[in-house]
Amino acid sequence: MMNNSRPAFTLLEIILYLFIFAVIGLAVFSFSQMAFSVNAHSQIVAEVDSDGSALMQRLIGYIHRTPSNGINYPLAMASSDSLSITTTDSATTPVVISLQSGVVVVSEAGGEPVAMSSNRVRVSDLQFQNLGTSGVNDIIRISFRLANNNQGNRAEFDYSRSFTSAASPLLR
Repeated sequence: MMNNSRPAFTLLEIILYLFIFAVIGLAVFSFSQMAFSVNAHSQIVAEVDSDGSALMQRLIGYIHRTPSNGINYPLAMASSDSLSITTTDSATTPVVISLQSGVVVVSEAGGEPVAMSSNRVRVSDLQFQNLGTSGVNDIIRISFRLANNNQGNRAEFDYSRSFTSAASPLLR
């Protein structure tokens, strides 16, 4: 008589294979979660760095387009959380740059403030320091801290950076 039985997996072998697949699946899931977290953090760092550099360039641009005696405040050897400059265009004078609710704004000729910084980031510690001594040919030190708007309070989205630069009026 012929033996008709097929080789089959025992219950122990099936449990062992399921355990191995579960461990491999967990490892793949953990790795993909970690990769997502690292990628998200890298994107946030790039965004904050890019927005901070762009904001600094805009602030420097305003100062460069100011006449040499056009810094209204901060006065020489003083600091302020806002900057007031006189431009050569009477339609835009004075230009006031300040911080309102985490956003850097510019107001020209007493008009409505216009946002200079992105809504994806939050600005804090905006400071303008006039390093000049005479009121002419002043050098303005600009510093601020920029942080990602982390509305979900997730750790991978936490990032902030300080920016500092200096500029002087270039118009004579």
